[in-house]
Amino acid sequence: MSNEQDKNNLFSSDNVVMLVSYPKSGNTWVRFLLSSLLFDQATDWTNFHLTTTSIYYPNFNSDARNKEYPYFIKSHSKFDGSYAKVIYLVRDVRDVVISFYFYHKKVVSDFDESFDQFLERFCAGETGPGHWDEHINGWLRGQNNVKNGFLMIKYEDLHAHTGRTVRKILKFLGIKKSALDIYRAIRWSSFENMRKLELAQQDQWEQYKNSKKDIAFMRNGAINEWKHRLTPEQKEKIMNRYGQTLQALGYDCAMPADEDEGRL
Repeated sequence: MSNEQDKNNLFSSDNVVMLVSYPKSGNTWVRFLLSSLLFDQATDWTNFHLTTTSIYYPNFNSDARNKEYPYFIKSHSKFDGSYAKVIYLVRDVRDVVISFYFYHKKVVSDFDESFDQFLERFCAGETGPGHWDEHINGWLRGQNNVKNGFLMIKYEDLHAHTGRTVRKILKFLGIKKSALDIYRAIRWSSFENMRKLELAQQDQWEQYKNSKKDIAFMRNGAINEWKHRLTPEQKEKIMNRYGQTLQALGYDCAMPADEDEGRL
């Protein structure tokens, strides 16, 4: 895009769907799923930006896509009333912060913080687009101002009930696909296949080809990793800062029995 006004005009277009989330909440997985399902191609790390792009991708444009379907654009932006249609992805902050920590270790060349140091900054709103809860609550408060519709998807639902959640997304988009098409897209976009493709294409993936190869972008993808990775003190710190929003979103806020495995 040539300038900010062009971008804003694109984001407000009726044929654009913004895929919005706090970082490390499943945005890339949804992009893979949609690209595989809608655009009839062998989606991989070298081409998925052509059909489900990102505002962070250099010089993205709206021409390299199948015109039959909407143009999907990834964003981690706080609430933006210019976005015409939004799929908003939410993930348990206790898993988000772990994933975000390893992401920084992968892409930031001089990153040498301990997890506790990173957690301190995270809970102070000094990482990514600020506080996790403010990002979510801003979008939930503003959802009725998204002119063409707003759909919230929980990462945990997508993980546990992938087919059902994909059908929910398709209904929101007004798109019909066969059960076989959905099954094939889910198989192709599985964590295992995305990880295998990453290993094979890490030197071709423009955005991350210079990142640390010994740390995977597709690192884990699990739910409830926090239960055995975080210390009781770390869990308590997160709950003190974000517990109210976790509870409002329906997440289990009970403190599990301590599981001393793989501490950060």
